[in-house]
Amino acid sequence: MFQTFRKFLILLGAGLVCGLALPAAAAPVLIDLTDPQPWSGANGKTSFSTVIGDLTVTLTAHGSGTPKMTFNSASGEASGCASGHNGSPAHDLVCGGDGIGIGDDEITEGGTEQIHVTFSRPIHLVNIELLDLFNNNTEIEKALISLDNGATFSMFLSNDNLGGYYSTQLGGYAVSRIIFKAYNDAVSDYAVARLAIYMNDVPEPGATALFLFGLAGLKVMRRRKDAPGQRPAA
Repeated sequence: MFQTFRKFLILLGAGLVCGLALPAAAAPVLIDLTDPQPWSGANGKTSFSTVIGDLTVTLTAHGSGTPKMTFNSASGEASGCASGHNGSPAHDLVCGGDGIGIGDDEITEGGTEQIHVTFSRPIHLVNIELLDLFNNNTEIEKALISLDNGATFSMFLSNDNLGGYYSTQLGGYAVSRIIFKAYNDAVSDYAVARLAIYMNDVPEPGATALFLFGLAGLKVMRRRKDAPGQRPAA
């Protein structure tokens, strides 16, 4: 029994060493919608696309009439975004504007204004960051976000941070579309600031190697246990 456990520890150690020796997983790609290049191009348009590597990212405005997206680069809006550099938590957004909104520069409550972000292939979503989601203690603004089908929305309430900055920590695998709208309460509105994604929806290489080594170790121990003529030590 001791010998079997010792061999398992050796195999596990080998897996850990191999996993650590492999290159670390790359940092997520940050799609910063406060960066004028290229996102100011969305201003005044119903749909706007850009290519990141081999991935096409498309933003589309939805709502009554013919809604247009806004990239508000007015100095007051940009400085409002930049105030969040000293927030709690702080952010490092570019702040050439205050993100993407609709019409009056934000996604406004009422249930009709929506922004859809679609990807040309499924991605691994790590986080979504928002701006202008404010809280004046009596009127708490709320954002609604859905991944893919729009059947279920997650709600995020303002935490009263500088610039209305909010890091949702919302993520998911095999995401092809993100839908943004505001809660229907006569006060809520906000802008989409940044998405963090992995462009390839696959496990990290180190974790994969460790998992495979663990399976191999279990298989070896199983074969030794089932081999004919093997008897427990006296």
